[in-house]
Amino acid sequence: MGNSYENEKEDKSIQSYAALGVGLVAIVIGVPLWWKTTEVYRVQLPYSDIDELASVSLRYLTTFQVVSFNTHHDDKYLHDLRERLHSHLNKQAGDDSKLIAKFSATARLATTEEHRILDRTGTVEDLDASLDRLVARQHGNYTAYLLPRETRLSSSFLSSNVIIGSRRAIYITPTDDKDVLVSRMVHVMTNVLTDHTALKKAVSTGSEAIHREADKESMRSLRRCFGYDVTFTLFNPQPDMLRAKWNIVGAIEKYLGSIVATFSDFAQLNVKSQFLHYVGLGVLPKRDPVAQCSVLPFDQLPHIINPIEAYLGSHVSNNPNINFIVYIPTRDQSPLKIYDESGKPSTTNALFSPRWGGLFVYNVDTPSSLDNITLPITTEVNMKDVMSVFAVQLRLLLGINSAVSSGDVTMQSSGRKVVSDWELDSWLRERCIENLATSSSTLRSLTELLDRIQNLVINDDIGNQVKNALRHLRESREHLEKAQLKSAFISSREALKASEKAFFDPSLLELLYFPEDQKFAIYIPLFLPIGIPIVLSVVQALKWLVKKDGTKTKVD
Repeated sequence: MGNSYENEKEDKSIQSYAALGVGLVAIVIGVPLWWKTTEVYRVQLPYSDIDELASVSLRYLTTFQVVSFNTHHDDKYLHDLRERLHSHLNKQAGDDSKLIAKFSATARLATTEEHRILDRTGTVEDLDASLDRLVARQHGNYTAYLLPRETRLSSSFLSSNVIIGSRRAIYITPTDDKDVLVSRMVHVMTNVLTDHTALKKAVSTGSEAIHREADKESMRSLRRCFGYDVTFTLFNPQPDMLRAKWNIVGAIEKYLGSIVATFSDFAQLNVKSQFLHYVGLGVLPKRDPVAQCSVLPFDQLPHIINPIEAYLGSHVSNNPNINFIVYIPTRDQSPLKIYDESGKPSTTNALFSPRWGGLFVYNVDTPSSLDNITLPITTEVNMKDVMSVFAVQLRLLLGINSAVSSGDVTMQSSGRKVVSDWELDSWLRERCIENLATSSSTLRSLTELLDRIQNLVINDDIGNQVKNALRHLRESREHLEKAQLKSAFISSREALKASEKAFFDPSLLELLYFPEDQKFAIYIPLFLPIGIPIVLSVVQALKWLVKKDGTKTKVD
């Protein structure tokens, strides 16, 4: 009897200790191991650095040098002029909570070589080119030349006191009033060469604080991109009657070669061309018996794009496509004229479609009678007329702001360069600031998303992209504060690329629809049948140990 009781007691003890051991292993080892192996992998991101960069204002520096050709100007005069100019420029720019403009002004007398160049040139265009080769100014660095009273260029300043060259220089007629001189230079610097209002808008646009007002420039230009596909297409609806020829390769090299080369470091322009036969406009022009021509009224122009776009072909590319179309009207439509909104013939006879491209109607003189005429008739397209229109439209699509002559300020034509050097600087500065604002906003949105949804995966690639974006953001800001515009833009472009790659990484979506409550809903049916016996066994074992200790105490 006694042995049976002792054996039962020993078995109960073994069972209790075994239950405690299993429970201990399950709780101490099993639960942490399960928790660790099922947790979402998240690389530690530099949240504080992202918040710090987002809160710090953007700063950009513009350097400005005054060169005087007047021999009666001494060092004291130039020093006083520099101080006034520096004070007025920075006062005019002011400080903004998001964007701060700074100017650095210097002044000196013209060198002997510069005097020699001025004496032997007769036009502002030649002077601008010669001085640019001599000085070789960098992006974002400008020079104002104070010309003497008597020069061979006096006739160029009959209608203005300031001429802005196609490079990075301005030319100012002499005046004895120093305040007037400073006022002219400040006006050109703050309102033309660096437009602070446009830059503030770029910050707001990059931060997604889009203006509610209609902005024609932002609506017609293409979205910022690292490259563009430009396609020139010749539409010939009646090739059996008219054989059209165009030297598109030579025209692109002659009229657009400079802009392609200029943008090669900043945005790749991939240019190609094609012929399309037996393709019409898709709309029926109206015949004007008074003007004896066919007319495309303004209200029909929006209906042209969709029908012809179906014939342009598919473009497998991540870059936005720019379409430039030369349309030769059929014999019964010739001559074909495009009417503007006021109901008058367009001066260019061309259509411009924002963020898409343009269409040029090229009328060909055709004989009234086809008797004794061998078909098809051969004609050569005048590429100068065509490319002069498309060059202007390309500027608008790329978002290059065009300043016009006003008051006593005259803009020198950029000629075949299409884009002046200072216009390129304005484009770089604006896009750089927009890229910085967008990158910073993207990184901040990413951190807010990751903080709000804790089960999103943050792999090593995302972490590296975020770190690269931060590094390029800092580099771009540093370059911008030192007036190194080209380097600043390139770094901002890399920052934008890295931040968007991190934000749109596909791995972020792997557990997006698998929140914590669903995870436990899946695991509970799996662990509950195992966990309940273990928990009950541990409870019974603890009760037995407590009872055992109590019995032992009474015996003692």
